[in-house]
Amino acid sequence: MEGFPSGQRDQTVNLTAQPSLVRIQLPPPLLFLFLYSYIPIFLYSYIPIFLYSYIPIFLYSYIPIFLYSYIPIFLYSYIPIFLYSYIPIFLYSYIPIFLYSYIPIFLYSYIPIFLYSYIPIFLYSYIPIFLYSYIPIFLYSYIPIFLYSYIPIFLYSYIPIFLYSYIPIFLYSYIPIFLYSYIPIFLYSYIPIFLYSYIPIFLYSYIPIFLYSYIPIFLYSYIPIFLYSYIPIFIYSYIPIFLYSYIPIFIYSYIQINLKNPL
Repeated sequence: MEGFPSGQRDQTVNLTAQPSLVRIQLPPPLLFLFLYSYIPIFLYSYIPIFLYSYIPIFLYSYIPIFLYSYIPIFLYSYIPIFLYSYIPIFLYSYIPIFLYSYIPIFLYSYIPIFLYSYIPIFLYSYIPIFLYSYIPIFLYSYIPIFLYSYIPIFLYSYIPIFLYSYIPIFLYSYIPIFLYSYIPIFLYSYIPIFLYSYIPIFLYSYIPIFLYSYIPIFLYSYIPIFLYSYIPIFIYSYIPIFLYSYIPIFIYSYIQINLKNPL
């Protein structure tokens, strides 16, 4: 029907929502940031840090440390240690130990043990054990095992092994190795290395390095760096940046966000 349209219209039940104002906070102007942030940071941070920290550290720390610590340590510690400790230890300890201990042990202990112990054990123990024990065990079971295996093994294997292997190994290998290898190595290698290497290294390297390198570095590098670099940087850089950059930026931002009326 004309004039009476069906359906719901604007003002009948639900009201149409009115558009609302949204306030968009603009960032601080570029000129404000440039005046109160970039220029102060450059003037009161980067230039003072470069002038009062990097240049003094390079001149009064790195160059003196290189000249008065690294070069003397190399010349008066590493080179003498190499010449008077490592080379003598190699010549008078490792080579004699190899020639007069390891080679004799190999020739007069390991080879005889192999020839006069392991081979006889194999020939006169393992083969008979296999022939006279394992095969009879398999064939005749427990009573034959006791009669024909354990007693023969004890008589013909354990006793001969003890008499002809363990006792000779102890007498002709372990005792000579102890007397002619371990005691000489201790007397002619470890004691000389301790006396002529470790003690001189401690006396003529570690103590001089501590006295003439670490203490001067602490006195003439770390303390001056702290006094003439870190403290001035804190006073002439961090405090001005805080006062002339961070505080103005904070005040400006606080005013923009909280005190101005909405647009």
